Amino acid sequence: MFGGVACNLLDLTDDMLECELERPPVCGELKPELITKLGAVPMNSDVVGQRVECAVTDASPRKQLSLQGGDTITIKGTNFPEGNDLGKIEVTFKNDKVTKCVPKTSREN
Repeated sequence: MFGGVACNLLDLTDDMLECELERPPVCGELKPELITKLGAVPMNSDVVGQRVECAVTDASPRKQLSLQGGDTITIKGTNFPEGNDLGKIEVTFKNDKVTKCVPKTSREN
């Protein structure tokens, strides 16, 4: 697994394995995880992770939001967490007051 994404095995030798990610990983500081039938395999401390960035490419609507709340806002981008990872998503707006937005769905398009 890498970034919460399964990696399908392509090649395996005594000292190397190669796999292909099922989809792009979610954003964050990520290190690979090797999990066998016996459990997680310990990683050397010198294994370096990789930083995967999220990017927002569009948001709508851009105006005419209700002052009472209840509007649905769609934010499009890349490498967002999917499904059960919604608790890892926090949406804030750049203004003087805290505006809470509760994520309802996240999916790959």
